[in-house]
Amino acid sequence: MHSKNYLYLTLSCFVAGLLFMALQQNWIILRFSSSILNHESPSNSPSVSSFKKKKITLFCWKNDSWFSESNEILWSSDSAQNITNLVQSWLTLLDEEKLTSNKITLQSALLTANSQTAYLSFDQTLFSKDASTYQKLMVIEGLLKTLRANHLTTPFMQFLTQHQVAKDSHLDFSNPWPITGFLTS
Repeated sequence: MHSKNYLYLTLSCFVAGLLFMALQQNWIILRFSSSILNHESPSNSPSVSSFKKKKITLFCWKNDSWFSESNEILWSSDSAQNITNLVQSWLTLLDEEKLTSNKITLQSALLTANSQTAYLSFDQTLFSKDASTYQKLMVIEGLLKTLRANHLTTPFMQFLTQHQVAKDSHLDFSNPWPITGFLTS
């Protein structure tokens, strides 16, 4: 009788161990509704249906001329999320075109209460150490042109690095930059 109990106990522990290992290795994924975990109503979180695909145009300065590429991103009524998606797509374009020495990511995009200024925090500077003032200006103009071309209504962009005002020996980032940029074309 004892050997049967040990056999059942051993098999139960073996099955429990397999299930635990499958959970740890993400072979089995358990998902719980966020409303249950956060004690919120489901209407407080944006639904997937509130997003739609939008065709966007990305611009960057390459080989002494403007280079553009069309792409599709998710677009919603949340302006900060739209800016985040747009800037991340733009950064991916810079990386794919080898216009940056390292892969740069956007840490966060926040809007002021009146949506007059967007704060864009990058994980590192947008420029290489040996870039000229003109090259740096054209990187910023490429981002501003991208934001402007995709009909963002936020008039100013504040550039941050690691959530601090970006520092550069050639360009002043202590004040927000107008989305209109500084070029006439």
